[in-house]
Amino acid sequence: LVPPEGRNDVQAAVLVSAAIEIDGARGIEIDNCTISQTGGYGVWLRRAVRDSKVTNSTLTDMGAGGVKLGQINQLPADAVQTGNNSVIGNRISETGKVHAGGVGIWVGQGFDNTISNNAIFNTTYSAISMGWTWGYATATSGRNKITNNLLYSIGQGVLDDLGAIYTLGISQDTVIRDNVIREVRGYPGYGVGAWGIYNDAGTSGVLVENNLVVGTNNGGYHLNYGRKNIVRTNVFAHGSQSELTVTHSDPASTQLAVA
Repeated sequence: LVPPEGRNDVQAAVLVSAAIEIDGARGIEIDNCTISQTGGYGVWLRRAVRDSKVTNSTLTDMGAGGVKLGQINQLPADAVQTGNNSVIGNRISETGKVHAGGVGIWVGQGFDNTISNNAIFNTTYSAISMGWTWGYATATSGRNKITNNLLYSIGQGVLDDLGAIYTLGISQDTVIRDNVIREVRGYPGYGVGAWGIYNDAGTSGVLVENNLVVGTNNGGYHLNYGRKNIVRTNVFAHGSQSELTVTHSDPASTQLAVA
């Protein structure tokens, strides 16, 4: 329930709770479940959760988003940080019904996670968001895999400054591969942008390859400064403004290899 004065949240509605929240656990499996009509997220593998899975489930009509992994700050006291979790084969749709900034699948500060073979559609913000450190601060995520996902009808003109796949910060050896993305549309009255794959704010060490992006407001790919990223063998088509954009680049630090 939303209090009478309303409630606001920061980017990706990261502080909003979930119907199922798990802390300090190993080997949890949420499989073949249906979660619907929540006030917030569906599932949150939150603090010190490892080797766990959300698979083959349907999450629809969500107040915020579908699945969250990790936190915005990994606690130093955690003996083992959240990581090595999988979100595979799920169908996530109709997100952002209460908190429009909710994300289909959000990965905060964590390593070795797999986001694969999910269908995410009819969102009001990004479909998949990975990382929660802006700029070149110490890496808090890495070695994550975002592969073989189908993402469509993303944004739907509700919010702006988004991507079907959105990343932040240093994330060495993270791979974004073999995803199909179509129809990414941001709020037309603001004009920041909506892209297929959006490497924002210092994203570094990421490989983007073999993705298909068709139909976006601003283009298939956007790098907002970063280091040692590789973008190769992708197809970007029918971007309304461009297909590939690099902004806020610094020749001394921004590095992007395009093939």
